[in-house]
Amino acid sequence: MKKTQIALLKALEAHFKQAAIKEKAAPMSAYMRNRFSFLGLPAPIRKTAQKAFWAKRPLPQGEDLFDFVQLLWAQDYRELHYQAMELLEKPLKKTEDAELLPFLLQLLQSNSWWDSCDYIGPKLIGSYLQRFPTLKTEVKNWVQSEDLWLRRTALLFQLRYKDKTDWPLLQEIILELAPETDFFIRKAIGWSLREYSKTNGPAVTTFIHTNEAKLSGLSQREGLKWLKNQQKNG
Repeated sequence: MKKTQIALLKALEAHFKQAAIKEKAAPMSAYMRNRFSFLGLPAPIRKTAQKAFWAKRPLPQGEDLFDFVQLLWAQDYRELHYQAMELLEKPLKKTEDAELLPFLLQLLQSNSWWDSCDYIGPKLIGSYLQRFPTLKTEVKNWVQSEDLWLRRTALLFQLRYKDKTDWPLLQEIILELAPETDFFIRKAIGWSLREYSKTNGPAVTTFIHTNEAKLSGLSQREGLKWLKNQQKNG
């Protein structure tokens, strides 16, 4: 690892520590079931600190960026993981590199929890697969994975696609994962349906009613929530 990147990491960590509210570190860790250490930076404070930090320094570019992201990902503090993910979002929308999916999957499948999955899945992997749609063939393999977060990502990677959603693929994935009892899968099924209902409400309503016996109550409630709120609000 380049000395300049290690120095940059140390400077960023010191900057974060200076901005942190130490009393918040333990509650933030507890909220994540104590899976990660926290400095005590709620998102608004962290984002303000990041903006101030990078205002004085050039962002790493190209291969240096991916190396720096990996360095951040190897650290203990969760706030550094959040920074790593956010550094990737804009570059992935413009990249011409069609071989980054393994890198993104490696991030997804390490330091894993719902917070990282729900960022990496739609915002990073989802964005990347829009640039390289032929790679979507990989998604059907994720459904068979023993990795919970990879299966959840199969459900959520299209979350921001709106009218570009591959609806037949989403239905296929949902029905394959519907028998699972895991909360994170059932919730993700509902979430994916709810988001697509904002684009095609009749299709989602028909799908849920047709597959009522297969879908959990949680998935159905989440899937119909937005439509029911729309009806309430007239």
